[in-house]
Amino acid sequence: MNDIIRAPARLIILTALAAEAETLLGHKRNNKQQNIFIPGPYFTKNNETAIIQCGIGRDALLRVASPHLKNSSIIGNIGVSGGLAPDLKPGTVILADRILSNDNHHAVYQEVYTPSAQLLAFLEALLKKNNVPYRRGPLLCTPQPISTPDNKEAAYLKTEALAVDMESVGAAEVARQAGLPFFCIRVVCDPAERRLQQALFVGVDSRGNNRPMRLINPLIRRPWLLIDLFIMARDFSRALTGMRQVWNVVHKPLADLAGSISAARTPDGNQ
Repeated sequence: MNDIIRAPARLIILTALAAEAETLLGHKRNNKQQNIFIPGPYFTKNNETAIIQCGIGRDALLRVASPHLKNSSIIGNIGVSGGLAPDLKPGTVILADRILSNDNHHAVYQEVYTPSAQLLAFLEALLKKNNVPYRRGPLLCTPQPISTPDNKEAAYLKTEALAVDMESVGAAEVARQAGLPFFCIRVVCDPAERRLQQALFVGVDSRGNNRPMRLINPLIRRPWLLIDLFIMARDFSRALTGMRQVWNVVHKPLADLAGSISAARTPDGNQ
């Protein structure tokens, strides 16, 4: 889709992965370069919402999202995450009420962002009204995946974060810099007790695009990883199903709210 001729969307949703963006859009995108999806905004049918695939990590969200926020009203971050709380199964919806970050130099966890209280209440009411199971609580954002059960348990005991991701802090910072209300919804992909095989991470590139051919060599060298790959793919599909379910519930009300916020602004952009 051509993002140049589009008017700025009021509701901006930031994702890391192509699969997340396509799940929210409900269709494949057609903006490709050498068979790789280009990070950037993709618009829903009515143009009121832009889904921006930013790539993996905090810095990718900051770099890709920042130029596309003019005249927007609400910023959200929706995607999959790793479970930290021991009772969370793949597909569990997490509504973040705090986002914690780990400092690269001192390994100190600190609260860096609190999503909009108005949006939290709004989303919680929607989920309850539509009988969507969810957990409300803190998220942890780290520069690298937490891949072992022991490390997941240690992070949970230290922070009480329900799940971990690599982008929510970047999305929160983008919203803070733009002075816009922010929310974050994550869906658990891998449970806390599962070890992630880092050799399989090559199947997704830094832009968040699937690169299945890169898995051939690791699987030839370690064919037993096929079992892990199957389990990861199964649970990823469950997480995307959970994303689609919650998005179908919250999208239209959020877009309407974003439009109302925009309409309430004076011509000079102030509330």
